[in-house]
Amino acid sequence: GRSEVTSVVISEGIKTIGLCAFMSCNNMTSVMIPSSVTQIDPWAFSFCNNLVSVISKIDVPFEIDQSVFSLNNEEVEGKTVYTPSQAILYVPEGKTSSYQSFTGWNMFIDILEGDLIEGTDGTFNYACATGSKVATLVSGDYSGLSNITIPSTATIDGVVYAVKTIGKEAFFNCYNLESVTFSEGLNAIRYYAFGYCYNAEFSSLPSSIKVIDDNAFFNCNRITNLVIPDGCTTIGN
Repeated sequence: GRSEVTSVVISEGIKTIGLCAFMSCNNMTSVMIPSSVTQIDPWAFSFCNNLVSVISKIDVPFEIDQSVFSLNNEEVEGKTVYTPSQAILYVPEGKTSSYQSFTGWNMFIDILEGDLIEGTDGTFNYACATGSKVATLVSGDYSGLSNITIPSTATIDGVVYAVKTIGKEAFFNCYNLESVTFSEGLNAIRYYAFGYCYNAEFSSLPSSIKVIDDNAFFNCNRITNLVIPDGCTTIGN
């Protein structure tokens, strides 16, 4: 059944991903799309709520329907509005602008270049883009941590990556956290990144922060005075 699908690697040579092909695969966290694909039909990967990474090997992107990777949709004043995927899109090096120019692909919040490399620095887990040299701090067993500093860089397999994002639910329900210090260079704090960190106190946000997603600090009851930097362009609920 669909609930048993956790990751998908589509074979090279496949040209079309059909209508609703992987719709509502709620346990699927990653998908790899080969360079041979020339068509992705509507709703193909829709309602995949736990999708974390989409790795596209397509060199020449094409328009896809906004529903393909959507998490939800609703009618607003006679128009269908789609909730974009929270996954990171990994594209071939030098192709970011191409993907951003096409409907459907441009709904991704994060588009990074190169292959996806996953690793740890001994404290935190990361998803790294080999081309962009950018790392996203992702979820892990952080239950034993109480005082942490989010680093500005992470070294994985001898390669240094800039830590730009704290990913979705990275520290979700880490109720043992007591203090969190942010380093300069961090750009985004994603959905529920610190959700239910009841006991955590936070340092000032770095001036580099651009995005704070919905519920990033949900039920962080000890926040009393968190100053939002002037350069922050997006603040969720």
